Amino acid sequence: MPRETLAKLRAHLPKSKPFLMYGLTEAFRSTYLPPEEVDRRPDSIGKAIPNAEILVLREDGSACAAHEPGELVHRGALVGMGYWNDHEKNGRTLQTAAGQHAGA
Repeated sequence: MPRETLAKLRAHLPKSKPFLMYGLTEAFRSTYLPPEEVDRRPDSIGKAIPNAEILVLREDGSACAAHEPGELVHRGALVGMGYWNDHEKNGRTLQTAAGQHAGA
């Protein structure tokens, strides 16, 4: 959430405790940042929601080191299984968890 939007929200609803959340269309929500962390870490996407695993992977599917750029991968119960009845599109755009993270 842009800081300006958060400031306006707090001005209008001063007793509110917003949980900032990050997510993808095909995975609903992936992470959350608790209200007590928002001011200290406003640009953070937070930690994984329950029943989700968030990984940052290299092109070869191995895990990145801390602060190393990579692809953000979400896997878990809330991730969509694919495009409805469109196997060709699934094959072009979705990668399986097994293919993304060897040994997991």
